[in-house]
Amino acid sequence: AGGGSSSSSSSSALRALQAKYDRLKRLRQTDAERALEEAQAAWKKKQEAHRAALAAVQRQLEEAGGPGGAAKAARALEAARAEKEAMASELREAQLARQVAERERDTLLAANEALTEEVERTHDTYAALTSVRAVPDDADPDVLHCSARNRGARKHVRYDLRFTAGTGGGAAELRLVPTTNVGLLPSYLQGGARFTPDEAPRFVAKTVDALYRE
Repeated sequence: AGGGSSSSSSSSALRALQAKYDRLKRLRQTDAERALEEAQAAWKKKQEAHRAALAAVQRQLEEAGGPGGAAKAARALEAARAEKEAMASELREAQLARQVAERERDTLLAANEALTEEVERTHDTYAALTSVRAVPDDADPDVLHCSARNRGARKHVRYDLRFTAGTGGGAAELRLVPTTNVGLLPSYLQGGARFTPDEAPRFVAKTVDALYRE
């Protein structure tokens, strides 16, 4: 019963670590980063629109030398003042939106960095305690590239673990595929092995035990 509890705990810890890793992969472009880009684009668009409006007012002032010029100049100046106030107000709003987006981005980046450090610490602790390191495949999240090392004896093996979900009521399966120094493994593992996730701790322990066997 104790072995089953340990196996279940190990599987749960591995699943939790994989979930954290998947979350890290999804944080390539956050909502805050997109909001910041949108705020910056809106700010630039407003600046361009206000520049065009002020240029139009300037042309009106230059054309105010003919009949009714004083009235035209007064209207142009009033339009210029209104446009300047509107521009200042809208630019303040755009700048505030950008600042908010920057703060949200910085908060998420800090959380991302903290999560990365937590995953790395967990992985390093697991490796120190078990001599096994596992790295998810970049292209296939169902594959782990593993290595087990006995540093004192300068012996190591590498192998892949491929997870296959159960279908039609069948049990999930892990497939162990040795890739380096296959001859150091027990004979029954040298050609690979298939087992359930609950059996994984026992089979992984066999790969480590082979490296420390005198």
